[in-house]
Amino acid sequence: MKNQLPLLCIALFLFFSLKGYSNGIGIIDGYSGIYFQLVESDIKVEVNNQIATITATQVLRNTSEFPVPVKYGFPLNENANPISLRWLYDGYWSEAVVTSNNQDNDIPGGGNNSGYEELDAYLVDYLGNTPLFFTPQDTILPDSTIVFELKYVELLPYFLGKVNFNFKNDITGLQLTPLDKQSFEFILNSDRDIINIDLLSLEEELITNGGYGQVIYNIDNAHADFNYDLEYELSSDGLGLYSLSTHIPDSLFDCDEYGDGYVTFIIEPESSVNTEVIQKNFTLVIDRSGSMSGDKIIQARDASSFIVDNLNAGDYFNVIDFSSDVYSLFGSLKEFNVENRDIALSYIDGISAGGSTNISGALTTAVSEFPAIDPNKANIILFFTDGQPTAGIQNTEGILEAVQNTVEAAETSIFLFSIGIGEDVNKGLLTSLSQQNNGLVNFIDPDNLQEEITNFFLSINNPVLINTNITFDPPAIQEVYPYPFPNLYKGQQLILSGRYTEAQSINMHIEGQAFNVPVVYDFEVTLADTNAVELSVLPKIWAKQKMDALTLEYYLAEHTSEGEEIQELIDEISTCYGVVSVDFSSFEDDGGTVVEYDYIDRESLYQINVYPLPFNEHLTIDIKTPKSINDEVVFELFDSHGKLIFSTSKHVHGNNIEFKVNNLGHFPPGVYYGVFTINGEKVYTKLMKG
Repeated sequence: MKNQLPLLCIALFLFFSLKGYSNGIGIIDGYSGIYFQLVESDIKVEVNNQIATITATQVLRNTSEFPVPVKYGFPLNENANPISLRWLYDGYWSEAVVTSNNQDNDIPGGGNNSGYEELDAYLVDYLGNTPLFFTPQDTILPDSTIVFELKYVELLPYFLGKVNFNFKNDITGLQLTPLDKQSFEFILNSDRDIINIDLLSLEEELITNGGYGQVIYNIDNAHADFNYDLEYELSSDGLGLYSLSTHIPDSLFDCDEYGDGYVTFIIEPESSVNTEVIQKNFTLVIDRSGSMSGDKIIQARDASSFIVDNLNAGDYFNVIDFSSDVYSLFGSLKEFNVENRDIALSYIDGISAGGSTNISGALTTAVSEFPAIDPNKANIILFFTDGQPTAGIQNTEGILEAVQNTVEAAETSIFLFSIGIGEDVNKGLLTSLSQQNNGLVNFIDPDNLQEEITNFFLSINNPVLINTNITFDPPAIQEVYPYPFPNLYKGQQLILSGRYTEAQSINMHIEGQAFNVPVVYDFEVTLADTNAVELSVLPKIWAKQKMDALTLEYYLAEHTSEGEEIQELIDEISTCYGVVSVDFSSFEDDGGTVVEYDYIDRESLYQINVYPLPFNEHLTIDIKTPKSINDEVVFELFDSHGKLIFSTSKHVHGNNIEFKVNNLGHFPPGVYYGVFTINGEKVYTKLMKG
């Protein structure tokens, strides 16, 4: 069924629906708050050294008396990239295709249909700033369900040995009925031992064993009044490098000429030992513009006081605060001692918010106060803001140029660390400022401003590797992202992805400076020569990291033609690798449908049991029927896209038959569909390979 719903039905539907969404949302009218009812939610997370693959499945029901179309919305985290989306309706699974078309972000409803002109505030808050949207062509019948299954990859945030995973699940006040089922499974494989793992605020079944961890949570007939917030802690005893690689068949991806090998490196500096600290010239730059008023300026003052109070003996420092105007506390860098510390703490305590945002003036003032390059000290700026530049130089290219010119005029070099507070900041500007000046950028929630700024300071206060350079011998790996290579700091993590052609052993050479002393790390890496099915996500990780790098280039492009060329390249990578960037590409329903049913036909005379499930090397098939069989039984195996990948047959006789299907071990884990043909009748079943 591909017909569209008449406008009259939409209007009538408003009187028959309950509000309800979680995980993914079935949107009917986002202005008056009309959604499908969420019936079941199943979340599965597989993590390999902080690379997470999440499969979110939701069952949504049309509780109205009318057939209606539905728009699926999902609140993606900003660093997540979707890799597949499919839906089950009327017994058929259909697969969305990745297209280069921009995502349709229009929310249905509003206007004359409902009398509402503004979007439901709950919907806006829940979807966040990077929602995924998808509209199937199906019209959903009354009391029918539609199942959406979204799979995406996410690089989990790592800090001081602790890793966090967050998934929005709380629909408190938005759905009057409880869910029939809620399930959550988190599986972790780590090259480092797991010290602790905790699903916060929930009781769960927990398993840990060295580098393996598992959390399982299930609840029936309950409201979804919680989020899945999980934290685990890893052991840390020195700089470690872990590599994951796979060499895939040509038939899977034929997108470029970089080779069929994909490798990802996870570099984790030590986080648990006290090490020597570098002496610094340190300037704290505080945004006190009008948008920082209220709780934000209070938290900013507290965070700034903590930073000043935790500088190291031997440091020189200053505090600069800015709105329309720029003020420098000391006018130059002063030695960190008790007297100057107390002056700074008193000054910070008196900072109040008001005025515009003069980012260029604040940064050029800070840079101009640094002395010429001192091999025994690092010139560090920690700069935070919650808004766009609205005073001084206001365009990205102009600000970047002004900072660079000031650095050159001062004959110095700097490490610029930027913190963007909330969602109104210019992310491209802050990212470029830090990348071009040897620093890092962090975007934070204003509700946790104080904690996140202080944690960020604690990490950058102790650099492990500055001016990072990485080479390979022999030079077998190319197209490594992110690039340029970021610096490494105590308690943080760097994930790099690259490409190779031939499997071989290589040396990964990492060099830079730590504590103003040249340092070198060498790691032996073996590149795989086989297709490791458990690492099938690595091509998509590489595609994601290259697309992220290109997206930044796109926003910094000086000419329209340059931006268009970058967007075309992003589109090519997105569609070929099947990785959606919500800025440039989208999932669409092209009308193609997987032809296999999701269930065994219970009306058939033939009762079929298949085990073990999930299967691995083989399947045992048990067929029972009141009518004796004397015929060939054909078994066909289809992948999740409906493609036939295996077929076998066996002549059987009797009404209680058992036989095995072997040689299935080389297929990757995932969902499959089995079709049995017996005496001309087809029987369908869904299978899972572990």
